[in-house]
Amino acid sequence: MSLPADRRLWPLAVAFLLITVAVGPAVAADHPDANRDRPAVPASQPVVHQQQATPVNNSTDSTVRHERSDSAAGEGNLTALRRWLAVRIDDALVACAEGVDAGTNETCEAIESEFPSLASRYAAVAEATEETGDDNVSRVLNRTAERQLAYVRAVREYRETLAAYREARRGNDVQRARELAQELSRQGERVVTLGSRLSADYETILANGTLDVAPAGEITEEVTANVSETTEEIRTAEFDPPTLTVSANSSTASFVDPVAISGELRADDGTPLANRTVVVSAANATFETQTDPDGTFEVVYRPTTAPTGPVEVVARYVPGNGSQYTATVARTNVSVESVEGTLRLGADAGASALGFGDDVSVVGSLRVDGRPVAGVPVTVVLDGIPFNATRTNESGGFALSEPLPAAVANGSPTLAVRVVRENRAVTAAPASTTVPVDTTTPALAVRAARLGAETVRLSGRMTVGDTPVTGARLEIRRGTETLATVRSGEAGSFATNVSVPDVPANESVAVTVAYDPPGGNLAPADVTLDVGTAPRSDGLVPDVDTGFSLGPLDDLDPTLLALGALVVLVVLLAVSGLAYESWVEGGLRSVGGWTATLGGDDAQRDGSATSRSERARIDEPPESVRSDAGDLLLDAAEMQLREEGSDAAVVRAYAAARRSLDARFGIDPTLTHWELLTAYRDALDRESGEALERLTAAYERAAFSSAESTTETADEALKQAGVVVGTDVSASARGDGGDD
Repeated sequence: MSLPADRRLWPLAVAFLLITVAVGPAVAADHPDANRDRPAVPASQPVVHQQQATPVNNSTDSTVRHERSDSAAGEGNLTALRRWLAVRIDDALVACAEGVDAGTNETCEAIESEFPSLASRYAAVAEATEETGDDNVSRVLNRTAERQLAYVRAVREYRETLAAYREARRGNDVQRARELAQELSRQGERVVTLGSRLSADYETILANGTLDVAPAGEITEEVTANVSETTEEIRTAEFDPPTLTVSANSSTASFVDPVAISGELRADDGTPLANRTVVVSAANATFETQTDPDGTFEVVYRPTTAPTGPVEVVARYVPGNGSQYTATVARTNVSVESVEGTLRLGADAGASALGFGDDVSVVGSLRVDGRPVAGVPVTVVLDGIPFNATRTNESGGFALSEPLPAAVANGSPTLAVRVVRENRAVTAAPASTTVPVDTTTPALAVRAARLGAETVRLSGRMTVGDTPVTGARLEIRRGTETLATVRSGEAGSFATNVSVPDVPANESVAVTVAYDPPGGNLAPADVTLDVGTAPRSDGLVPDVDTGFSLGPLDDLDPTLLALGALVVLVVLLAVSGLAYESWVEGGLRSVGGWTATLGGDDAQRDGSATSRSERARIDEPPESVRSDAGDLLLDAAEMQLREEGSDAAVVRAYAAARRSLDARFGIDPTLTHWELLTAYRDALDRESGEALERLTAAYERAAFSSAESTTETADEALKQAGVVVGTDVSASARGDGGDD
């Protein structure tokens, strides 16, 4: 007798559930060596203060440990939190300034360790409160901290040199004292420059916000003034000011009629100072020369990129170490006149037809009356689209090559080379030609999946051969209705969820992805897919006979099948336990078919020894493997923005970024979001570090404030998470539509 399908399947369902319950705890068991080779925080990263831990939800990666303040909920409490943070920031800056005044350095530790976190949190809270005047202040807080630390280091170096100078004077070491005095002169100028910038930052903060940094500003001004006065006293005591003169043999200068800049350097008693270094600088030109035996010098100034009109010429005497003379400066002026040069293109320009992605290679030259002009920036413009600029070399030549973009029209568009800057010493009319451009048909690959009754997930890539088509605007259509638009990213890839209302879950739906450019050299392309029915969500066992058969096992009693499944379960557990033990002992982990050495023994599988640096190289997974987890979580965040609200999307977006960082660095899971930012921001490039900071601030509000994040905030958070993960995410990529 054959059992009905529903009775035949329930033993397998029971066995599946038993395996799920049994294997889960077994795999998660706390093995003593399980984390032995977990990658540590890079040695170059700062060690951060550990706050009290809160539970981590590993199933979603959406919750991280955070020392939540009771002030984080509600507008009034946010204001209180902002004031608390302001006090901490004030204390850190003032304490550091007071430490500089007292000659100690330890009091600046708070700026180095805590300030980035405080500033980021202050920026987030200030944005959420009504006191928007603080928003501008928050933008300069980190810059102020960086300048404060630079100022502290400069003052410290100055004081150390000053102590050495005084020691040399006490020991009557005249030569050593004079060398140190010159160093003090340079260091004093740096202290004054940094102090002026820092004081300006303090004034900005005081004028626009509620932070009371006036004491820090006053101390900085006092220290800077003291350094300036001390430096001037030492200069007067140690050096004799020489006399430097400079003049031009003409009031005008041009590329075809250069001007001679001459001068002389003498001591106070009129003695010529020979073999002394003089640096002459004018607009976009610098010359270093030596004085002759009679103390005179001369250079020729031939302007090329200088703006037309009056130009200041500055001559600086640069004393050598141990010199009894101090540095001095002299100035004069000339008027720069413009001349017309000639741009020429190489004979091969426009000789052969081009298609999308082909290299547009341009060579040419710039000359004035046959004389080559060096150092002039030129650029190529094709069909009104500018390419990157380059500069002419010593022979006046230039070469530039870039791939043909899709926006260039087919046919015979104009290619022109022009001098980038106008109203300069050398100008030139553009040189142009036409370039034949062919139409190219792109390849459009699309994948689709039905996520729910009314949601379809679409992803794919658009290419021409091996060249990705980036920035292409794609329309998602159902029949004649446009459901959404999405743009391809850097790799030519795209992904979005679209809503397909009024389609029964048990019916398929035809969806078209179409590329229909308004112009350019790419032909239209489209792909239509028949997306299947929605997945069932009403239980493990369907209500209808599926025709599924177990063959000879159909006639067995269901109880016997269940017992047999339990036996298989025991065997599987034993095998998996051995495999797990072998995995830990052997130190191998496989991810998506990629195997990485995690550490332990210093020998490879073939028995050859590897160094620590070689193991580090082997241990790094391919980029595609490292980013998979972050990409998946980012996709989930995009879905949540449409289905569960802004806060859920922000939290999931942050989880995606955190998972991506964990894959790259092996981060400590106990770090709060602010601690993670402090520890890893400097390990990222500037764009990713700034994106992580903005994302962290958005996560703070979404996870711990009672106010719901706006759609704009969530959209921005997804965009910043995409920067960190390395995935292009835009509003149109989530099916929100977009414009050209």
